[in-house]
Amino acid sequence: MGYLEGTGKSLNTIQSYRSDLAAFEAFLTGRGRAGIRLAQLEPAILKEYLGALKAGGMRTNTRRRKVLTAHRFLRYLVGRNRLGAELGVKLPAPHKVERVPKVTPIERLRAAVLSLEPANPLQRRNRLLLRTLLESGCTVSEAARLSFADLDPSGSNASILFRGKAERRVPVPLELCREAEQLRVETGAAASAPLFTGFSKVGPLPGAITPRGVELLVEAHRARFGMPELTPRSFRHSRVLSWHREGVSRAEIQRRLGLKTEYAFRIYAPLLQADAPASSDPA
Repeated sequence: MGYLEGTGKSLNTIQSYRSDLAAFEAFLTGRGRAGIRLAQLEPAILKEYLGALKAGGMRTNTRRRKVLTAHRFLRYLVGRNRLGAELGVKLPAPHKVERVPKVTPIERLRAAVLSLEPANPLQRRNRLLLRTLLESGCTVSEAARLSFADLDPSGSNASILFRGKAERRVPVPLELCREAEQLRVETGAAASAPLFTGFSKVGPLPGAITPRGVELLVEAHRARFGMPELTPRSFRHSRVLSWHREGVSRAEIQRRLGLKTEYAFRIYAPLLQADAPASSDPA
């Protein structure tokens, strides 16, 4: 769990890993063992685990997640010479059942975010963060890593630079960059400083907001916006559909999202297909 925390994953993701590993542990201890002996694991036992999950009536995607969690755990141990290499082979997880992402009209989201009237740096940070999620379609981890220097207000081609594995520039409204600069001047921050600093009860913190902090910020605005199902992904999904309606190609949308393969983009295929205008009957 310490290793996962060090990779920068959100608290929700880490909690899911913890729950899935607890299920794997319960399976092993429930087979009559006095305790877990990972060194004695065999591929046959792992296949039995797959069957046990299915027999338990779990949904396909839940079984898939638990299997992949067990695989990552075993691969972690193999990499540290705790297990034999044969246990690092990927388990045959069920194919994921794709569901059409839930989308809130971007006009409604934008109106809700812009209705916030910041009266202090914290409120200004909050509004700017929500606008960034909305206009760029970035993830919570990417938003948390931004600095003021990553925003480029170059006329009508204003953009945000997202760094890391999927480094790319994403176009955003110029007004968003101006709002960021206003926040920087107001707080006296350097250009290299985190765009979204953390806050505690006593005031701003020296470091950046955490991914979990971004999630909590969105949760805190659900009731205010009248959107009980609002999540950070709501902004991303809505932005994808908006880009599609603006005529942005799928390849460009995929690039803006930081997805390197068509497979990673697959969850949006049914969404974009459902939004395509019905073809006229040639007859």
